[in-house]
Amino acid sequence: MKILIFSDSHLHDEVVINIIEFQKPDLVLCLGDLGNKLNPAFKDFVIVKGNNDFEDFPKELVYEYDGHKAFMAHGHYYNVEEGIEELVKKAKTLDCDTILYGHTHQPVDTFKDGIHVINPGSVMFPRNGKILIPTYCIYENGQYQFYHAKKNTLEDLFSEKPEVPKKSFIAGILELIKKLLGK
Repeated sequence: MKILIFSDSHLHDEVVINIIEFQKPDLVLCLGDLGNKLNPAFKDFVIVKGNNDFEDFPKELVYEYDGHKAFMAHGHYYNVEEGIEELVKKAKTLDCDTILYGHTHQPVDTFKDGIHVINPGSVMFPRNGKILIPTYCIYENGQYQFYHAKKNTLEDLFSEKPEVPKKSFIAGILELIKKLLGK
């Protein structure tokens, strides 16, 4: 089973439709902030209500797929801007092994207290973090993978990149002077 997990499209239905046409998922889980009125093309989505949704979606859900029991919430009722602790606490009370949330517009793939925590990021407006590309998540064959929402390319968002040592301004000037003098 191939599952598309996305959030925070904010009225940009065309981006979601392009992703669906490219990925051809069996199931779509939306973590809120579609905005305004539900596109008829999205009628079969499993959707939780975001802070910018005006449709009557559930505030949160427990949804089971591929042997996982996931707590789905947009996140704004759980202070996710400050961290995931409240989400984890709620997921534990519901005996969930996975949390799917949105709202922060930043992708997350981590474990907290034995619970897999996934935020697909925003398909339209990345913000407030170090990953500044629009993203969504695909769950398939037991793995969560993150994609660039406009290019539909698989992205390695969470591997640590080695830091390039930075030279001081003075060291850079001295190196430039040596090059200019031919030394």
